Amino acid sequence: MAKAIFLSVSTLVQYPAKDKRQERKEKYAEELLKGFKYVGNGTSFRENFMKQAQEFISKSLSDPEIIDISGYKLYNDTCKVLEDLRNSGYKIYLTSDTSFEFRLHKIINSLNLTSYIDGVISYEKILIKKSEANYWDAVFEYLNLDQSSEIIIVSSRVDKELTSAYHKGLNHIWVNLSLENIENNKKAIKSLGKYPRTVMSIFYILNAIEYYEPKGINVGYIIPTIKKKQLLAHKYAFMSNNNFWYNSLYPYADLGLQGNFQVVINKAVDLLSMPGVENSQAFEDCKEFFRRNPQILPIDTLEKCQDWLTRVQFFEGLHKCLNIVIDGITIRTPWQKIYKAGTKVYIENVKFPVLVKANTASITQMSHIMSLVFNDQGLEKATNIYSEDFIVQEFINHDMTVYKIYVIGSHVFCEPRGSCSNIDGGAMDLITFHSAEPWPKELLSGNRVIKELNMQAIMKATELIEEELGLNILGFDVLVQSETGDYVIVDVNVFPGFKEHKEIGSHLEALVMKKLNKT
Repeated sequence: MAKAIFLSVSTLVQYPAKDKRQERKEKYAEELLKGFKYVGNGTSFRENFMKQAQEFISKSLSDPEIIDISGYKLYNDTCKVLEDLRNSGYKIYLTSDTSFEFRLHKIINSLNLTSYIDGVISYEKILIKKSEANYWDAVFEYLNLDQSSEIIIVSSRVDKELTSAYHKGLNHIWVNLSLENIENNKKAIKSLGKYPRTVMSIFYILNAIEYYEPKGINVGYIIPTIKKKQLLAHKYAFMSNNNFWYNSLYPYADLGLQGNFQVVINKAVDLLSMPGVENSQAFEDCKEFFRRNPQILPIDTLEKCQDWLTRVQFFEGLHKCLNIVIDGITIRTPWQKIYKAGTKVYIENVKFPVLVKANTASITQMSHIMSLVFNDQGLEKATNIYSEDFIVQEFINHDMTVYKIYVIGSHVFCEPRGSCSNIDGGAMDLITFHSAEPWPKELLSGNRVIKELNMQAIMKATELIEEELGLNILGFDVLVQSETGDYVIVDVNVFPGFKEHKEIGSHLEALVMKKLNKT
């Protein structure tokens, strides 16, 4: 039996930013309007328009100012996925509503996709839009494709070819990686009344084909950001198998329409870090859904995740359960003070250097801006940087190594990562930097020391932290203080990216089983 898969271009290719695309649309419109100028010299409107349109297309093929294909790039794993599909016997077709297929071919060629593609189906070829009821009839007729073939439809939009595929009875998969077209997708999900097979990345397409129908324990997952979706895909999270069936949920639409799930693994709290009222509303809607459906187990609860969004909140929680001695090792938090934005700070007998950072741990742009301060003048300058509440925190010398502790239920693992130098003073007032970027050169000198942590002490501290914070999936940073050997816990993250870990799927499944057995 023949096998064919149809992929919308937007599942494979990341488009340029909206402002750039709008600029291009205006340029196209400007050129196309020339075709509507009636010259009044006896020629018919149609003849004049066709002449102008042909000139436009001819110019478009060679004028980079009109057909600008810069800014298009492939999503992670595109070529690998296409190669795997070919090796699995699928013919691969791209679908597009474009009327200018030559431009689409320029994009495909520029991204080196031509060798993977068996054909392109565009509006220019069949004169039917993807959302129209007879779209797939026209596609199959154009390709002379037997409809008894094994056919899979993949798209980034529910309201386009997935709707027509649903009504045609074709197997279809939604890749909900993109954050665009929220309202259209939301309306389409409501009108269909049946939520599609959905994955958060093209990485999962073959897995979703193999496990198209639910089996085993049904687990939904909510991962809002593109970055986190792509990162977790490479950790083999949410790969369906004989025991677990995963489907990516859409927090902007009614979760009650999206299937019958026993468990929902989520980082819905990321919605609060994303601009736009639709994101904060989606978070509130998710909370209400779980409130109305207590039989569904969320990992972790949205309320607990929201509780620990500020540094003061989680340090208060840590302070309650830590500052203890385990196996002769002091495990503690650093001292810190919180101040309102605009406050002039003076701390008597403070030992410099100190760190100044925003109180919000992850939900604002300012949360990643930090300042290492060496004197009172630097402290005054640093506090003027923040437009929100900020904290002044003890700086810990730690021999250029931070120990990243990752936790998934009872599974705990540690990865050392390079950090800044030991610092006692500085020639300048302060150094300001972005915590997600490499350390400034001024803070990198000396010899890095990697120590073997006492994992018994770490495991005990982890149990205390999990119990106090009410979280099952988290990460925290440990600094081993150079002068004292204290284990100082300086940061906590809800559902981190597990950058250093190659595989987390099996650990998530163990956590799900443990939680279900307790309920």
